[in-house]
Formats: sequence, structure tokens, C-alpha cells
Amino acid sequence: MFNFLSFLWYAFWRVPRLPKPDVVVCETAPFLLPFLAIWVRFRKRCKLVFYLQDIYPDIAIAVGKAKNGFLIRLLRGLLRWCYRRADCIVVLSEDMKQTISGWGTLDAVPIHIIPNWIDTTKVVPVKEENPWRVENKFASENMFLVMYSGNLGLSQDLSIVIDAAKQLQDLDELHFVFVGEGASREALIEQAEGLENVTFLPYQPRERLAESLSAADLHLLPIRKEALGCLMPSKLYGILASGTAVLSIAPETSELARIVVEHRVGINLPRFESDQIERVLRDLAADRHSWQESGIRGRQLAETKYDRKVSVGLFKNLLTILSNR
Repeated sequence: MFNFLSFLWYAFWRVPRLPKPDVVVCETAPFLLPFLAIWVRFRKRCKLVFYLQDIYPDIAIAVGKAKNGFLIRLLRGLLRWCYRRADCIVVLSEDMKQTISGWGTLDAVPIHIIPNWIDTTKVVPVKEENPWRVENKFASENMFLVMYSGNLGLSQDLSIVIDAAKQLQDLDELHFVFVGEGASREALIEQAEGLENVTFLPYQPRERLAESLSAADLHLLPIRKEALGCLMPSKLYGILASGTAVLSIAPETSELARIVVEHRVGINLPRFESDQIERVLRDLAADRHSWQESGIRGRQLAETKYDRKVSVGLFKNLLTILSNR
């Protein structure tokens, strides 16, 4: 909270003193930042783009941190007032577009979808003699390494994965590794106490991201259905770039599930059920090589659709059009 408030204080002091911009691009964290953007827009008479990485306050409701009471409805109404005064809104997925469109009274504001990206020149497949696997003692050729890499937060419900790990202790070659930090990490470590097939590691250095992501035979990507309308798990793009198959857990109608299924880059499970996860992982561990093609297709998808140059190009076109109006 201190971090958010101190940033807002400095932003409110500093931004009005900057030269007049052609376009202001405002993210939505901290969630009070849009009010500063509106002030700057009218004071500087510039164009304004709201860039929604998360949809507040709906994401707080989705992860159980807030209820849809008076204060939340008031905040949503104030943010809607801000968004109506923008020249356009950028979101990360079709699910997010549907959520923000559902707020109503935003029909006059164009909503664009520009996905987050990965630099495919820096995150590349490192499958042969992966040094990260060797250093972390996962080098056995028989080991089937199932990885979750990223924020161990509230929107993933990773406890169901630990439940599946308990049911899979009889498979000596199958191992789970959780790489990252977050609000759920300590609870997950406590839940996994005594499980020899589960390892927790901290975030890895950025320069070793290609090695760590490529070290997995399969990446887990669970996301609560309530949260999918408020965010898009951007870790997907790094997984694809690493040439690794994906096991996503998301509603069949979600954009995440459609990407995984339609492009054949992995498997999607529509429900959070440990028995389903166990069954799929048993099948994959028994025939791991059959999923190497999924990783190859994922790499191709990352290069053609989710590379940094692609998304930055979309932003360039949007900002050019706005600044020339």
C-alpha cells in the first residue's frame, strides 16, 4: 500500500510538469492512476489511451479479496467515468474486452485487443543438454518435469496441483517444480510438506529465462474462470517461445483454452479437478515424446503472433493514428 501511495504522490507531482505529450498511455495499476490520466488529458489537451493489464476492481472480486459492495460499485463507476473520456482502450484478450464492454456506456470508446508479447530472440528452446536442469538436479533422461513458472498468486488455485502431486507419488520419474514467488507460496509449501516429487524454487534471473522455461517437459497454466475475464496469463507466451507443451486449466470458451486447443500446443482441462490432472499427467509421462510436436507448434505460434515486434507494431499503428487525428 505504501508503494502504491508513494508512487501516486510522486506521479501527481511530476507528470503535470512534463512537456505536453501527443498521447498519454495509462496503465491501471495502481488503480487510482486513471484519475491522474484524466487530469493530464484535459490540462495538456492530449489524446488518452487506457492500457488494461488487469481490470479493476473486478479482479479483486474474482480472487476473493473483495465483495461487490457499495465501495466496489462506486470505484467501478468512477473508473467507468474515466474510461468514457478516453480516445481508446487497449486490453489483452477477447475475454477482457467482453468484461469491460459489460460495464455499459462505453460504446463510443473503441476497444482494441493487443496481446502481451515475448522476445523470441531472447527466449529460445534449449532442450538438448539443458544446463538449468543439470544445475538443479533434474538432468535424468527418465525424468518428466512438470513446471509452473510465474506468480504463485490467488488467481491460479495451484493447491489442486499439489493434490494431484500427492496422487502421483508412485511415478518416480515424474516431478513437479514451482518457480516463482507470490501470495500463495507459503501455503503451497506447507501443503506439499513431505512430498518428494515437489520442488519450490525462487524466480530465476531474466537472462536464464530461456533455460528455465525450456527445462520443463510440460508447463502448467491454471487460471480461475472468474479471473480470466479480468486478465490474460502472459506467461503463456514465454512457454510457447520455449518450445514446451502446455497443460492449461480454463473454461473451454475462454481465449486461453482456444489458443491451446486450436493451435494444438497442448491440452486444456475445463475444470479444476485433481483426478483429471492426475489422469492426464500419467498419460503424458508414459508417452512424453508424443508432445514434442506441440512444443514445436508453440514456438512457431510465438514467432508469428506473439513476438515483441508484432505487438509493438500494433501499438505503433494505434498511436500513430491517434497522434495524427
